[in-house]
Amino acid sequence: MPKIIIPNFLNARSKELSATKKIEGNNTNYKLYLNSELIFDYDILKGEDSSKEYYKGIQCSLVVNIINDLLNKETQDTQIEKPEPKKPVQDPNVLHMTVKPEIGEDYYWIGSHSGLRETWAGNRSDLNHFDRNDSYTSINCGIAISIIKAKVELQNIASELNDGREIDWSDGEQLKYHIYLGHYSNYILQSECFFNQYSCIYCLEESFLEVAQEKMGEANLKLALGIWK
Repeated sequence: MPKIIIPNFLNARSKELSATKKIEGNNTNYKLYLNSELIFDYDILKGEDSSKEYYKGIQCSLVVNIINDLLNKETQDTQIEKPEPKKPVQDPNVLHMTVKPEIGEDYYWIGSHSGLRETWAGNRSDLNHFDRNDSYTSINCGIAISIIKAKVELQNIASELNDGREIDWSDGEQLKYHIYLGHYSNYILQSECFFNQYSCIYCLEESFLEVAQEKMGEANLKLALGIWK
């Protein structure tokens, strides 16, 4: 006779139930646990009809089916391959590395005059370059250096046109100009400025854009604006 301690186990959540099935010769033993407590212990001989056996109003074959379903689910869960965690991907909109290199992988940082190659070891020096956004692939390092050179050239043009005059943001009458790329037109434009914007290069001459285009060309002028794509 099967042993059922808690007849209302059917109301239990599936995660609270566990089961075992053990076959020895013609005999199969089924055990069902609720929160690790044995609530069903049933032996059935091969060929025996468990649907005719009841205990406290519960059909034994129903419990056997529940046990088989639990065991099948456990088997399926173990067979499901868990997807590998996604590796971080380099942000294509920035030049510096946004993903740390692998150990032994080369990277570049910008020195006084050129890009310097290092091999990533994950040490403090490598991490400092990475945290300062000063680690690049070989190609992106070359682009970053070109941007720096173009910005220096544009600043020199502005300084030459300013002819020693200082930008005075307290002087509202002093006209100041900066060059930018139009968000919608994609053209290089010039605008008057009334307050100091971060990283802009300012000139006191209205001819700033015209002279810069003539001396630098459009491609280098875009680089000076940080546009490299």
